[in-house]
Amino acid sequence: MVFRNGPSDKNFRSLDQERISRIFGMNNSSSSGSGYISEVDHIIHQLERGTLVMKYSLRKKPEHKTLAIRLETRQIVWTRPATNSRLVHDGAVDLRKIKEIRLGKNSKEFEKWSDDSKKIENLKCFVVYYGSEFKLRVLSIAALSEQECELWVKGLRHLVKDTLDAPYPLLVQVWLRREYYAMENCSETINIKDLKAFLPRINYKIPTNKLRELFNEVDTRRRAEIGFDDFAVLYQKIIFDESSVDEIFDKVALYSANLKTVTSQEFQSFLLKEQNDDLSNDDRSVSRFICNFLKVSTTAPIGNCSRFLRRRTPKWTCRTPTSPSPSS
Repeated sequence: MVFRNGPSDKNFRSLDQERISRIFGMNNSSSSGSGYISEVDHIIHQLERGTLVMKYSLRKKPEHKTLAIRLETRQIVWTRPATNSRLVHDGAVDLRKIKEIRLGKNSKEFEKWSDDSKKIENLKCFVVYYGSEFKLRVLSIAALSEQECELWVKGLRHLVKDTLDAPYPLLVQVWLRREYYAMENCSETINIKDLKAFLPRINYKIPTNKLRELFNEVDTRRRAEIGFDDFAVLYQKIIFDESSVDEIFDKVALYSANLKTVTSQEFQSFLLKEQNDDLSNDDRSVSRFICNFLKVSTTAPIGNCSRFLRRRTPKWTCRTPTSPSPSS
C-alpha cells in the first residue's frame, strides 16, 4: 500500500466515512454490505444536511438560520435558510476549537433576549463554547425540537473528540479544504492567480515561472484552472521540492531509496541508527506505529517521504500538531 502525495477527494471521503463508524463508539458491522443505514450514518448525514434553528447573539435579535456540519472541513456553519451555495455562509466554528457543548440556555445571549428564550424549553437549546483565547466565544442555539437538539449535542460531542484524535494526514487535508474553499470561484475551481495570493499566507515564496510550470503539470485538461484533487497534489509539489531534500535532511537517501517513499524497513533502520529507539527492535511494532499514526491497516506500510521529513523529531511520537501547516 503506497501513500502518494495526498489522498484524492474520493479517498478522503472514504477515510472520513470509515471513521464515522467509530465516532459514536458503536458497532457498525450490522450495516456492512447490507445497505442498512446505521444510527451513526443517519446522525452524521442529518447534521450535514442541516437543520433550521434560532441563533441568539448579543448584538442582534434572534435569527432563523440553517445550522449544518461541513464534515470535509470539520466546521459548524450557519447560513440564511434560503442559501443554497456552498460558497456562502454567515459564520463558522472550527470543531478543533470547541471546548464544551452544554445542553440548556446557560449563556448571556439567551439572557439578553429572555422574553423570547423563556418561551423555549431548555431541552431544545444548547450552547457551544469555542476559541483559542482565555475568554471563549459562544454559539447559542435553539432547535425546533428536543430530538434535533439531542442530535446536535450528541453529534457535536463525538465529532469534536474524533476531530481532536484525527491523524495528521487528515488534518492537513481538512486544512487544504478550507483554504481551497476560500479561493474557489462559482465553477468550484481555482487558477494560478488564486495560488499566487495563497502562497504568501503560508509564508512561501516561489518564482512565477516555477509556479506556472508546476501548475501546468497538474492542469492536465489545459483549462488554466484546477479542482481540489489537483490543488492537493500541487501543494505537495510546491512544499516538497525533491531538489532541496539534502538541505532538509542530508541523510535522507539512507532511508528512502527512491526519495519519494519510506518503507517500514527503512523507517525501522532510521529509528535504530538515528534515534536509538527501542521500537526498532520489533518490526511488528514499527508497522503498528506507522499504521496507528496514519490510521490505516496494512502489513507493510509505506509512508510519503515528505511526510517522513515533516514528522522527523528528536523522538517520534504519535501526537498531531495543534494546527496543520506547511512547516509542521
